[in-house]
Amino acid sequence: MAPALPIRGREDELRRLSRAIAKTSSGVAQIVLLEGDGGIGKTRLVDELASRASADGFRVFIGRADDLDRSRPFGPLITAFDCRQSSDDPRRRRIARLLGSRSTDEDDAPSVVADPGLHLTVVESLVELLESEALERPVLLVTEDIHWADLSTLIVLQRAFRRLLELPVAHLITFRPLTTDDGASFLRKAREAGAESVTLAPLDDDAVAQITEDTIGASPGERLRAQVAAASGNPLFVVELLRALEDEGAITRDALTAEVSDTSLPPSLRSTILSRIAFLPAETITVLRFASVLGTAFSMGDLAVLCDRPATKLLEDVSHALDAQLLIEDGTGLRFRHELIRSAIYEDLPLAVRRELHSEAGRRLADAGAPAVRVAQHLSQGAEPGDEQAIEWLHRAARETVPQSPVGAAELYEKTLVLIPIGHAKRGRVGAEACERMFFIGRYADAEKIANEVLVEAIDPSDEALLRLTLARVLMLRGRIAEARNELAATMRIPDLETDTRARVQAEASMEPFFAADMEGAAALGRDALAAAEAVGEDEARSLAHIVLALADYGRARVATAMEHARNAASIVERKRFARTGFLVPHGVLAFTQIEGDRLDDAARSVVLGREVSERAGAAWSLQILHWIAAYRDLLSGEWDDCVAEVESGFAESSDSGSRVAIPFACAILAHVRIARGDLTGAEETLSASDVGVRLDVGIDHFMHASALLAEAKGDADRALTSLASTWDVLEGTGARMHRRPLGPDLVRLALNARDETRAHRTTELVEEVAAIADVATARGAALRCRGLLENDAALLLRAVDAYREGPRPVEFAIACVDAAAASRDDASTLLAEAVDIFERVGAVTYLARADALLRDLGVRKGARGRRSRPKTGWESLTPTERNVVTLAVEGLTNPEIAQRLYISPRTVQTHLAHVYAKLGISSRVELATRAERR
Repeated sequence: MAPALPIRGREDELRRLSRAIAKTSSGVAQIVLLEGDGGIGKTRLVDELASRASADGFRVFIGRADDLDRSRPFGPLITAFDCRQSSDDPRRRRIARLLGSRSTDEDDAPSVVADPGLHLTVVESLVELLESEALERPVLLVTEDIHWADLSTLIVLQRAFRRLLELPVAHLITFRPLTTDDGASFLRKAREAGAESVTLAPLDDDAVAQITEDTIGASPGERLRAQVAAASGNPLFVVELLRALEDEGAITRDALTAEVSDTSLPPSLRSTILSRIAFLPAETITVLRFASVLGTAFSMGDLAVLCDRPATKLLEDVSHALDAQLLIEDGTGLRFRHELIRSAIYEDLPLAVRRELHSEAGRRLADAGAPAVRVAQHLSQGAEPGDEQAIEWLHRAARETVPQSPVGAAELYEKTLVLIPIGHAKRGRVGAEACERMFFIGRYADAEKIANEVLVEAIDPSDEALLRLTLARVLMLRGRIAEARNELAATMRIPDLETDTRARVQAEASMEPFFAADMEGAAALGRDALAAAEAVGEDEARSLAHIVLALADYGRARVATAMEHARNAASIVERKRFARTGFLVPHGVLAFTQIEGDRLDDAARSVVLGREVSERAGAAWSLQILHWIAAYRDLLSGEWDDCVAEVESGFAESSDSGSRVAIPFACAILAHVRIARGDLTGAEETLSASDVGVRLDVGIDHFMHASALLAEAKGDADRALTSLASTWDVLEGTGARMHRRPLGPDLVRLALNARDETRAHRTTELVEEVAAIADVATARGAALRCRGLLENDAALLLRAVDAYREGPRPVEFAIACVDAAAASRDDASTLLAEAVDIFERVGAVTYLARADALLRDLGVRKGARGRRSRPKTGWESLTPTERNVVTLAVEGLTNPEIAQRLYISPRTVQTHLAHVYAKLGISSRVELATRAERR
C-alpha cells in the first residue's frame, strides 16, 4: 500500500486537537468533537493524532461506525476495545460473552438467553473497562462517524463523559453535520460536559495545490489547478479525481509542471470514483458491488455467502481491490477505504437492483445461520409492506436484541410495524411487544401512540391485554388515573383471557387504587389479586400483589405486615430472576418499610440487593429511586453528607434514564438538609426545581413538609402552617396514615404557636393512633412529643426523648431533647449537651441556634465547649465515607470496585470523589494520588 500523503492545510486544526488531547495527561478527561463532511479529512487527522498519542504513552482505541451499524449494539466500542471471546483479558471475554448467544460455565457469566437484563450490565462493563485502562495510563478513545452509531454506544459514551471526568481519558469523536434527534442530543450533552469543537472547512487553493503535488509528484499547471478547484476543497475528492485522471492518461508532465489538456468541467465524485473502478477486472467490480451492499465494513465470510463463491475463489478479486486502495484490511475483516467510495459503488446500482441484492443477502445469510439482526438489516431494506419473510426476521431480531440493547430493539420493532399491514395476524403481537419496549426505555408517548393505533384492530386477547396493561402503566405514571382505570377495566373484560394472563392483569389492576391514594381499595384488590395469582401459580402476579399490599399496609401504618409483604415480593423476584422488576422496585419498597420500622441497617442491605437486581434486570430508571431511598435512610440516621451524595447520584441516574418519577421526594430530602444547615437559598432552589406532577405525586408529603419548614425558617410562620395543614388535610382524605409521623410534631408546634389548639389537639390524636398501630419506638416518640407539646408537659417530653433514644434517628432525638429542655429546667443542661453534640456533628446550624439560645438562658457559655464542626476545605473537611473512598481510589481501584467494598453504587462513589476534588481544590485522580502521597 502507498504511504499516506502528508496532511496539508490543517495545521491550525491539528494544533488545537493535539493541545486538547495533551491536557489529558494532567489527569482530567477531555472531549473533542471533530465535525466535517464526508471526505474532508477527519480520518486522516485521527490517524495522525492516534500516532502522536501512542508515541506520548497513551493507550489508543479506535472504533468506527457505519451505515449498517445502528442495529449492532455497542458495535464501535466492541471493535475499539477488541472484545472477543478468545481475548486474553477476562474483562473483554466477559463483555463478548454477554453479547453472545450462548452462556458458558466460566464465571457463571449470564447470556442473552439466560439473563435479559444485559443492556445495563454491558454499559457498566464497558465504562468500567475504560476506567480501568485509564487508571493504568492515559487513554485516547476515538469513535468515528458517530452519526451512524447505535444508541447503546451513545449511552456508554455519555456515561463515560459524566463518570470519568477525573481520569486521563481523551474522547475524540468525529461526525458529519447531524440532523437526527439522537445525534443532536448526544452532541448537546457532550458540549454541556465541556467538549471542544473543531470543524473542518474546505481546504484553500494553496493546500489543494500541495495535495495535488503530493499525489502526482509534480507541480500542477494552470489547467490542472482549475480542474481540481472544482473539488470544492475536499481532499478525498481531489485525490480520487487526480488518480482517475492518471488512470485515464490525461495528465502530462514536463520538467516543471503537470498539466491536463481537457479543461472541461470535472465529473461528479461518484463518476470520478467509478472511473477508477472501470480499469479493474469485471469480476472484481462485481465483487465490489456485492461488498457495497454489505456495508462499509464486512467479513470475507459474508462476502462469500452473498457472491455464492468460496472465499478462496474471491482472493484474487479482493487483492485487486486492495491494490487499487479501494479496500483496506480492518482487523479480521475488510473495509472500504472511505465510505464515499462504497457509497459511489452502491448508489451506481439501480434502486430495484439494490433492493433485490439486499433481499438476496438476507436470504443467503439466513441460510448460512447468520445472526437475526444481520439478516433483518438486509431483508428490511429490500422489503415492501406485507413481506412475510422480512416481517418474521425483523420480529425475531427485535426479540433477540432486547436483552443486549433495549433501545436498538425498540427501533427494530418500529421497522417491523411499518411492514405489517393493518389486519395482519402478527400486528397485535408485535404491537404489544413494541409498546412494552417503549415503556421500559421511557418512550411513554410512543408507547401510548402504538397502543392506541393497534387497539382499534381485532387482535388476540393476550396481545390486547398486554397493550392495555402497558397503556395503563403509562397513564398511571403520567397521573392520568381515570384513564388508567378505564384501560384496566377494559382489560378485565377481555373474553377468553388465559388464567395466568388474567392473574397478571388483576395484579396490575390492584395498583390503580394506590396511585389514586385509596389505601383501603388497594388493600382489597391486592388481596384478591394475590389469591388469584396463588391459585394459578403465577409468580410475577404474586410479587406484584405483595408489593401493592405492602404499599397499602405502609400507607395505613401497618409497618410489620408491610415489611412482610415487601419481603415476600423481593424474595420471589430474587428466586425467579424475572426479566424485569416492574416499576415498583420490590427491594425499594422493602427498604422503605424497613426504614419506617426503624430497621435502618436492614434497609441499607435491601438497597444494595435491590441495586443488584435492578442492574441485572436492566431496570436503569429504578436505580434513581434506590439512591433516594438510601438518601432518606441517611437523612434519618444523621449521615447527612452521605445523604447529599445519594441524592445527587440519583439525579444523575435520572438524567441518564429520562425518568422523573419521585423527583419531589428527592428534592424534599435535599431541602431538609439545606434548611437545617442554614442554606435557605439552596433549599429554595431545590424545591423550585421539582416539577410536582400529579396532585399526590410520590413523596408529596415530604415535599410539602420541607416547603413549610423553609417558609418558617424565612420567618413566615403563617404560610408554613397553612401549607402543612392543607397537605395534611388532603392526605387524610385518602385513608393514608404514615404522613402523620413526620408531619405531626411540626404541625402541632406550628398550630400551638398560632394558638390553633383545635388543630393541634386533633393532630395529636391522629399521630397517637399511628403510633399504636405501627408499634415502633420513634413513632411512639413522635406521639409523646405531640402530646407533650400540646399539654406543655415536661414528663411527657422526657418520655418522648427516651422513646427516640431507643430508635436509630439521632436528629429527631436531638430535637426532642431541645423540646424537653425548654420545658424542664432540671434536666436542661444534660439534654442540651446531647442535642448540641448531634447538631454540630451533622452541621444543623438552624437547630443549633435554638439549643444555644436555651443554653444562654441557663447561663451556660457555649465558648467553653468550643465548636467541633468540620472545616469547609482541606483534608480535615472530608467525611468518613469520603476518606474511605479516597483510600481505595489511591490504591488504584475502579469506581465499581470501590462501590463493592463500601456497599454503595459506582455513581455514589463518583459523587463522593467530586466532593473530595472540590474540597481539596483538585480535578483528577492523578492530583489526588499526589496529594495523598505528600500527606
